[in-house]
Amino acid sequence: MPKSKRAQVVHTSKVQKKGKDRKTKIIQDIQKAIESFESCYVFEYFNLPARFIVDLRLALQGDVRFFMPKNSLSRVALGHDEESEFAENIHKLSEDLFGKRGLMFTSLPHSRIMEIVKKSTREAPAVCGEVASETVQIPAGTLEAAKGCPASMELQWRDLGFPTCLDDDGRIMLTNIHTVCTVGDVLTSKQAKALKLLGMNMGVAKLDLISMWKKGTYSLLVKEPEAKGEEEE
Repeated sequence: MPKSKRAQVVHTSKVQKKGKDRKTKIIQDIQKAIESFESCYVFEYFNLPARFIVDLRLALQGDVRFFMPKNSLSRVALGHDEESEFAENIHKLSEDLFGKRGLMFTSLPHSRIMEIVKKSTREAPAVCGEVASETVQIPAGTLEAAKGCPASMELQWRDLGFPTCLDDDGRIMLTNIHTVCTVGDVLTSKQAKALKLLGMNMGVAKLDLISMWKKGTYSLLVKEPEAKGEEEE
């Protein structure tokens, strides 16, 4: 009788080696970028869709490289102090790496970077934890956002809290007026998903430049809060 594949043992040493090799490569790539580009920025990111970084890279004409690994890896690559830093004063960027932050390398002038990053801000679907900027109520009757959707999607709307039913033609209907969110609400995952299905963008996708390093000189670009956030995993 053939041996079940489920019974096979996966040696953790192999998994650990692969993970270690990947981390080493990320550190090496960051250090190569330090040598290849004139400037390095720490940026904070908010609600980024998959296309955001691609579009920003195109706007910067490809003269840029982004790194968004765990902050602990980036800190190892830059150095934690003067003794371990990879380049003069670059360890100071490590102190700014916490929360949802990454590294951006470029050789473009600072004024040009600031201009392009500012213009890159765009509307985006809200995510869980964001605050509703307006009250959204959907009237009873045909659910316009569900027009053309199969009848099977009625259950999906109902799971999101909508009082739905199907009419004789299989159209998704609301039996009563439904309030999706009220201005000032901290959005739940269901509310955020409902707003996305309704095609309403209450979120903002953007990058904020926090600090920069250029040829041995460190500059803080924003006023940081006293309490720093937790490590972004």
